[in-house]
Amino acid sequence: MRKTKEDAELTKQNLLEAAFHLFLENGYDRTSLEQICQLAQVTRGAAYWHFKNKYEIFENTVLETLNRIHNVVVKNIAHNDGLKDEEILVELMWLPNCMTDDFRFARKTMAYVQGHDEFSELRERMLEDKKRQYGYFLEPIRRIKNRNNKLDDISENELAFLMFYALDGVYIQDIPREIAIGIDKKLIRKYVHLLLRE
Repeated sequence: MRKTKEDAELTKQNLLEAAFHLFLENGYDRTSLEQICQLAQVTRGAAYWHFKNKYEIFENTVLETLNRIHNVVVKNIAHNDGLKDEEILVELMWLPNCMTDDFRFARKTMAYVQGHDEFSELRERMLEDKKRQYGYFLEPIRRIKNRNNKLDDISENELAFLMFYALDGVYIQDIPREIAIGIDKKLIRKYVHLLLRE
């Protein structure tokens, strides 16, 4: 029986979803095409119909994850007219708590591709995405600086960098129990207010 376009798309999405979970838990090197096919419940032939090899599945999985994060930011945060600029910054920094696996996957993948020259093109695309994420912070900060003369001694780029750097670092795994206090939205709001001197 011939598959419909919808069936083919469902097979492709099943492969990408299976790959996401396996790459997240096992990493690239310890994930095989066979494991991806088994978890997705598809044949190797079906996988090769959609992707040339494991690398192409990995690349598509990474790009789909980054786009999923981007779409949530654009739809729910950056272009949400109901949020004040300060709250946009809080929501941006809180987002990894709402999309934990996506952010874990992106962080783990970036660490992996940085050490492997064969992934240089993918690494560049991920760096471009980091610039895009940085831009999400920069826009509300520009508007805030235009309204707040208490921030004249710090540039919008410096403020955006501090928040973006915190976003990148605050969710690091394996923080020693003695210094881990837990992250909640209230603490993030305090951090944003502290930086904005409100």
